[in-house]
Amino acid sequence: YESFTSTPDAMDASLMQFAKERIKLMSSHRDAYDEAPHMNDSFALADLVVTRAERRQTQVTKDYAQTVLNDLKSYVQTYVAKEANLTNAEAWSGALQARIDAIGTEGTAPAAPSMSAVQVDAMPGINASGNFAGGQDQNAVYFPRWGSGTTSYCYNNSITWFEGFAGQGTVYFQMRRAVPSMRIFINGVEVDTSAMLNTTGMFAIDASQYTVNGRNSVQVTDMPIATARLSALMVVTNPQVVEGTPSEVGLDTKALDMIDSMIQKDIDYGFTSAQLAVVKDGKLVYSNAWGTVNAYNQDGTPKTDSEAVTTDTLYDLASNTKMYATNYAVQYLVQNGKLNLSDPITKFFPSFAEDTIEISYRVSQGSGAPDLATAKAWKEELTVADILQHQAGFAPDPQFHNDQFDQVTQKPAPGVENVLYAIGKEQVAQAICKAPLVYEPGTKTVYSDVDYMLLGLIVEQITGQSLDVFMRETFYEPLNLTHITFNPLQNGFTANQVAATELNGNTRDGVISFQNVRTSTIQGEVHDEKAYYAMGGVSGHAGLFSNAEDLAKLASMMVNQSGYGDKRLFSYNTNQYFTARKDSSATWGQGWWRQGDCGRPWYFGVQASRNTVGHQGWTGTLTVVDPAENLVIVYLTNKINSPVTNKETSPNQFDGNWYTADNHSASADIQPALDALMNDTLTEKMRLVDDENTGDPTHPIVKSAYALAEQIFDNAEARPTEENLTAARRVLELLDPERDGDMIAKLTQRLEMIDPSFLLEEARAAKEAAEAAQKAAEEARKAAEDAKSAAEAAAEESGENKEAAQKAAEKAAEAQEKAEEAQRAAEMAKDAAQAAAEAAEASNQAAAVEARLAAEKAVDAAVSAAEAATSASVAAQAMEKAQAAQRAAEDAAKVAENARDEAEQAKKTAEEIAASAGEDREFAEKAAEEAKAAEEAAKAAAEAAQAAQKAAETAMQAAEDSNQGYHEGGNGAVSGRCPGGCQARRGSAEGCRGCGAGRR
Repeated sequence: YESFTSTPDAMDASLMQFAKERIKLMSSHRDAYDEAPHMNDSFALADLVVTRAERRQTQVTKDYAQTVLNDLKSYVQTYVAKEANLTNAEAWSGALQARIDAIGTEGTAPAAPSMSAVQVDAMPGINASGNFAGGQDQNAVYFPRWGSGTTSYCYNNSITWFEGFAGQGTVYFQMRRAVPSMRIFINGVEVDTSAMLNTTGMFAIDASQYTVNGRNSVQVTDMPIATARLSALMVVTNPQVVEGTPSEVGLDTKALDMIDSMIQKDIDYGFTSAQLAVVKDGKLVYSNAWGTVNAYNQDGTPKTDSEAVTTDTLYDLASNTKMYATNYAVQYLVQNGKLNLSDPITKFFPSFAEDTIEISYRVSQGSGAPDLATAKAWKEELTVADILQHQAGFAPDPQFHNDQFDQVTQKPAPGVENVLYAIGKEQVAQAICKAPLVYEPGTKTVYSDVDYMLLGLIVEQITGQSLDVFMRETFYEPLNLTHITFNPLQNGFTANQVAATELNGNTRDGVISFQNVRTSTIQGEVHDEKAYYAMGGVSGHAGLFSNAEDLAKLASMMVNQSGYGDKRLFSYNTNQYFTARKDSSATWGQGWWRQGDCGRPWYFGVQASRNTVGHQGWTGTLTVVDPAENLVIVYLTNKINSPVTNKETSPNQFDGNWYTADNHSASADIQPALDALMNDTLTEKMRLVDDENTGDPTHPIVKSAYALAEQIFDNAEARPTEENLTAARRVLELLDPERDGDMIAKLTQRLEMIDPSFLLEEARAAKEAAEAAQKAAEEARKAAEDAKSAAEAAAEESGENKEAAQKAAEKAAEAQEKAEEAQRAAEMAKDAAQAAAEAAEASNQAAAVEARLAAEKAVDAAVSAAEAATSASVAAQAMEKAQAAQRAAEDAAKVAENARDEAEQAKKTAEEIAASAGEDREFAEKAAEEAKAAEEAAKAAAEAAQAAQKAAETAMQAAEDSNQGYHEGGNGAVSGRCPGGCQARRGSAEGCRGCGAGRR
């Protein structure tokens, strides 16, 4: 272990001290049966010290060898009695002395000390009497320990280690007895101990420049062999959270940037607000806030006058209260011997079992005990461990606050009296004592608020203080946490310093009602009904408020293991026990939620370490503590500060629940992986959208998908890789044309600017549409010609063959249908040509930007100007040709429309012929004329469509030319942004529409 962090100089001193500690053991074996092996082993270690001095060739190691030999000879004289042993000792001493005398000192001298011990007036763990009273673990060690009579263990008498983080760490020493010499090494680096010698007192060593993450070694050496045991005490405080940067701890800022973008996009599309704090290796490396403190009016419309959330804004932590108030209190009490997890609940509430009433439950968790006697027996055996592990048997939410609640079904029921109705802590305690269990304790794990309401009451009994006061005085104030409290409005905070929760009180937008229910937007008061109405805002299951930064510092105690700074609150062993899995499930600890083998990916993700712990809160909060990575993540939202999506069917489903930002859910460059992750996220989000089966573009899950879609397009604009461009195209495929038409149009316009090859696709589409128009028009012409022939035949034979006239009518109807198809195809050609014109315009803008960039960078200004002019000329031709395609398509549409009208008239006339062919020959003649006109109109449509096709082909070629020029000119215009740097995203042939940059 020493080799991990030590140095040759430190090991020289450590080996010398090892030999001294071994020699000391000879004192208890004089004239004993084992006198010889103890003396022999001491000579072996002395030989090892001499051997090291021979290899190192320094004055220090030579002096060490001489000191060890002198000490050994002294101990032989005092503690060796047998003649044979004395004879051997004399021979061996002479040999070693000869070797020491022959050692040279030309080796490298030890490095000068890099740290200094400074005398101080106080140090952690030392009380007013000068005695250590701070608890004992690896961070508090006496020297020399001489803690064992075994030969090998004595090496440990002069070494220890402490857990810490790079960049912080103060090592304290209390010199209980004066010593004339002592060398201290921290991670192999020597400390100047001159101030500590020949005196008593307290000293501090700033080791922050040399500490590392994790194990830090300490070697205390070179004390005289006669130094009394426990002459010095070392104390090292736990790390604190200090300011840092992502790069200091190896975090890639690209990942944080992506998180920032994802949350902000959701905010833009209707999510409420959020805070995020990340602590890595004892450093707060990220802290950010998004949104406003109150996002919506009570009618569900967006609120435009709300203050912005800051990193100081408090959030209602909901069930995270269970961990950072109640569990911390329980861990503290267990650590200090004031509570045992095996204690029965009846120890604190003697009538806990006896007061039980009978309720025949009809719920999924169970039906309760078969009879009242069994119900009481179940409760009689309950322990603190049972309620910590959520296996006590209580119903999840008996709603003590609701006067109209059916305990049998565990549902609100107007007109049904709640037999466990209770307002006030004493009444709630009585209600819990009365409540029967739903299932036999230990047979299931069912998350229940009652468990932690009861734990909070037990903490208050033991401490004699209310939970909020105990936590404030024991944890929050000593740790200097100023933004964490119960009942913030009663503790110095205003409503606008707290993120709001439900818009219409606890009514779920008007569908829930009970006595004294709040109906106004909740802000600064706990949202949880039992905590607010029944417990006055302070309960073991809910009620705590905090910002992300303070909560991250508080959660860091689960990484630091035994405390925070000089405040020792838990021990490592206590923490390990509370976070260890319970017997029946790897995903549950003693209150803590655990990852296990990826057992909670919806909270901790799929990459969290197995021993990751944390908790979630119903208002939208999450804490993650990964000790393996020294990582703490606190993500706070107020997602329920939004309308209820469908209050009739799902009154607990708020709009905020649908968003990605609600999800509590290595290479040289991680950006491609992050982009790919974003693309996959949208795909999965669209599956959820499809599952919801909504055609409403304002539904929150659709808006959340829009936010992700825009983020993917942002990625493609910033990094136009083939993968990102493909992903942008994929977005358009995933969106629904009917529901998402406006978004598709918006994104299509952006894609034209991002991806030049998209222009070619639109040009090809114009060509294909024009070809379709030509084909349809040709068929219309033929059909009309057939109609004319049939009508002419009918005109000649109308008096003799009415069937022929009927056939003419049918042909005319077919002509109408074909003409209508021609019109539609021509309109498609028009639309495609219009798109081609816009694409050409975009290409023209890109070419202009490239020309400008080329002109700036070219060495020969005249040549550059010529190149720019050429690009401009090509682009202008592209514009003209595309506009010609548009005009041709418009002509095709007009002619096709005339053809449809003419064909329709032909149909009507033919029908009239069919009705009266035997009576009036004029109708047949008129039909022939109308059909002939239809034929001529159809021919004109075909000719116009051919012109549209040709124009579209020309536009496509122009776009291809422009695209080729783009690729030859580089990628400076890939984003379609202004060449002058303004925020306008589109340009024109005359330059930027925003600022005019790039005009010719």
